[in-house]
Amino acid sequence: MAATTREYGTYAPKGSTCNRCKREVGPLERVRRGYEAGGDPGVLAHVVYTHTGNQCAPDEATGQKAAEE
Repeated sequence: MAATTREYGTYAPKGSTCNRCKREVGPLERVRRGYEAGGDPGVLAHVVYTHTGNQCAPDEATGQKAAEE
């Protein structure tokens, strides 16, 4: 799993999905914006969005809630 650096709270662009629960992010849902590290040290591959707080749905594979921040 690639390392993710959290940057700040914001709103995600339309069509974005949460990096943690893989659900689509709604237009008015607050998220944390971060960068997922690429294969080379110091290279940021792409922006990722993660729901803030307790908004992530349970993991369908395990039935457990996603890790809290």
